[in-house]
Amino acid sequence: MIIQVNGELCVSGVTNSRIAIEFLDGTKDEIAVHYVPGNLIVTVNQLEKIQADSVSRISFLFEKPYEKGKFIEYSFFEIEMKKYHFKKDYLILHIYDFKDRRYRRKYGCLTEDEFIYEFEFRGSGTLISCK
Repeated sequence: MIIQVNGELCVSGVTNSRIAIEFLDGTKDEIAVHYVPGNLIVTVNQLEKIQADSVSRISFLFEKPYEKGKFIEYSFFEIEMKKYHFKKDYLILHIYDFKDRRYRRKYGCLTEDEFIYEFEFRGSGTLISCK
């Protein structure tokens, strides 16, 4: 998986990356995963847990550091995923963080959240902008 935030590849990586799983019986679990640019590293055992029939919801959670003046701040993202995302030949996650006003104007009418995202893979659709 390739992660792109506001048109820039996450080459410096992301922090605190994990996959949250909800099961049909209401229980929850979190799996620590590692992201290096171009690859979400998930073990075979973790993938089997994600692909289990008893899974009702999958979320990819991570923080992206960015510079704000002299300081480093973090944007937190919770991205809902589907089981089929883990089976794709390639997967690009485009995130539009509304801290950048260009993206708030372009996509802000589509959600009440602080960001919006889309997955790109063979046969996927395209996010339609407000303007």
